[in-house]
Formats: sequence, C-alpha cells, structure tokens
Amino acid sequence: MSELRNTSKFKNGIILTIFDTFMKNAMKIFSSSLLLLLTSTCAFAQCPPSWVGVQNVTTGTCQPGANITKQDDGLLTIDADAILDMEGNNLTIRGPVTINGTLSISGTLTIGRSGVVIVASGGSISAGYIRTGGDGSLDIRAGAVVTATSFLNDFAGPAINSVNINGTLTVTPGAFTNASDGYITGSGTFNADVTDNGDSIFGGTYSGTCTGTCPSVLPVVLIDFTASQKSNEVELLWSTASELNNDYFSIERSLDGLTFYSIGTLSGVGTSNQVTNYSFQDKSPLQGMSFYRLKQIDFDGEFEHFNTKSVLFETLGNPYSVYPNPTFDVLTIEGYLGKSENIKLMSLEGQNLTNLVEYRTDASLVLVNLRNLPVGIYLLRIDDKIQKISKQ
Repeated sequence: MSELRNTSKFKNGIILTIFDTFMKNAMKIFSSSLLLLLTSTCAFAQCPPSWVGVQNVTTGTCQPGANITKQDDGLLTIDADAILDMEGNNLTIRGPVTINGTLSISGTLTIGRSGVVIVASGGSISAGYIRTGGDGSLDIRAGAVVTATSFLNDFAGPAINSVNINGTLTVTPGAFTNASDGYITGSGTFNADVTDNGDSIFGGTYSGTCTGTCPSVLPVVLIDFTASQKSNEVELLWSTASELNNDYFSIERSLDGLTFYSIGTLSGVGTSNQVTNYSFQDKSPLQGMSFYRLKQIDFDGEFEHFNTKSVLFETLGNPYSVYPNPTFDVLTIEGYLGKSENIKLMSLEGQNLTNLVEYRTDASLVLVNLRNLPVGIYLLRIDDKIQKISKQ
C-alpha cells in the first residue's frame, strides 16, 4: 500500500506540473496577443494587398508585411499618433491619402494614377525611393518633413505631376529628377541634387546642385508692395518673407509704365527666413500719374523685377497752375511767384532742355514756348516739383 500511495503522489505531481506549464504558456500567448493588439491597431485587420474603401491607421504601429496597392475608391488616413511601417516592402498609392502621423517605407513609394498625398503639419514620410506619375501629386504642408534616398517626379507622361514643398523635402544620397511634365512649387525647404527637365516655380530655401532647367528658386519672397501719396511725397512700403543672397533693392520710377529709371536704393539683409519690412520716400514725385517698381539684385549681379504700382500724385497747396496740358506750342504757368530760373524743362532721361525754349513773364504769368521741340513727353520742374508735359 505504501508503495502504491507513493506511486499515486508521483503521478499527481506530474499532472500538476504539466498543468502549471500549460497555464504559464497560455498566459504568455495571451499577453503577447494583447500587446500586439495594443501596439498594432489597423482598421484593416490583415492589411490586405489591395486596400479599398475608407482605411485608417489610428494608433500604434501597423506592419502589413507585404507589398500594398491603395486603390482609387477610398481614403487612407494615418492619424497623428500612428505609424504605417512598410518595412522593406513597396506601397503604391492611387486616390487620396492624408498623413498626420508617420509613413515609414524603405522600399518604393509610388504615387500613381490620381494619387494625392497630403503630408500635414507634424506628419512625415521616410522612404527609400519615391516616384510620382499618372497625374499623382505630393503636397508637403508647412511643418511636415519628407526624406527619401532618391526621387523621380513624373515617371509616366504625359500627365502633369507636381511636388508642392511648403514643409521640408530632403533627398540624399541620391538625386531628385524632375521629368518633362513634372512641377516643383512651394516656399519651404528643398535639399537635393536636382536634374530638372520640367517646370519649377519654387520660392523657398534651396540647397544642392542642379543641372538642366533648374528650379527658379526665388532669392526674395515678397509678401506685399504698396505705393501711395503721403503729403507731398510718395511712400513705398514692402515686406519680404525670406531672402537669399539679397544685396539690395533699386527703386524705379516711370511716367509711362514702360521706361523706368532708378531713383534710389536700399540694402537687403542678405539671407534671412524672417519677415523684413522696408520703406522708401520719393521726395520729388512727378505730378500726375507715375509708376513704381522694385528691382532686386543678388550679390552675384543676378536680378528680378516685382509687380508695378501706380500713383496719381496731386501737389497739396499748389499756388500755381500749369495749362494747357497737352499743348501744341505755348505752356502757361499761372500764379507762380518764384524766379523764372527755377523753371526747367527736361527730357524723360533727365537732359536739361531749358536753352531750347523761350520764357516770357507777364505779371503773374510765365509763358513757355515749346515750338522748337518735337512732339513727345517732357518733364517740367518748378522749384523741387516735377510734372509731366505732353507736346503735341
């Protein structure tokens, strides 16, 4: 009996040990499953190879583990706290995608037919190779960051493909290739070696080398420019959002809006990503309609012109009048009490033509005979005021 009881205890011990081991392993499996559920939340449980409808990565990390094609008919959203990790696999996007969180893909990201990828502020893409085609577009909003080892914009023409950079795009160690129907726009930060055979209107900060038709990186991003009469002067105000190698501004004026002459300069700030405000006063404005524009000059001599502004200037408290204007021969200045030597006639280029005209003073009238001058536009200067005169 004693031997039998000992044998029974032995058998019971084995059963208890097996049961205990089973329960421990079961708890480990349950804990692992729960952890996976908490850290890998996807609306699409299995991450199928072809996503349709509305899909959402809400939190944690989703790892599909296979190549994926996102179809046209639906919206894919990666929320701010979520990560879609494609690991070494490829992702093809058609239709709209919004990235508030992180898309990580060491393979190829293809933005294909009707693909519209918006990387919102705080969102990011870290990719191996990015390519757009079939009218696909990548919109990098301010505060968003996209990095890639190489980038091809427009791999399949003739559809137009665009990359809008208002955040930061960095391509390294490979290059950014902008093909014939590719566009680069925006005013963010663009770091890449570029081969450009497309069209670019990029007004941000660019660093890298470029071959082909390079992005027209604007050295100065102008926010606004105004010109208006202030008392007996014309005041010009403008602001820049950023400047790159900006040496100075030349302020130019014109009577007809076609031929401009510099009337002053203001130094730029060189390179800056801060808003800079400028002002300039034309202390000897032209009577009547005048046109003003800004010419921006780089340190290397390259320059660009900004939009023209017009000002209708009327002298305040003018004690005299000038008529008729236009005139065929004699111009009358009535009410001027100063010296006739202070009345000068000039060409648009500033040449003094006073010796070619005849002056006659009759009481409070000054008569200016223009018969010897050809038909054209002239400048009449009285004291420190200048106005435009038309000889017909």
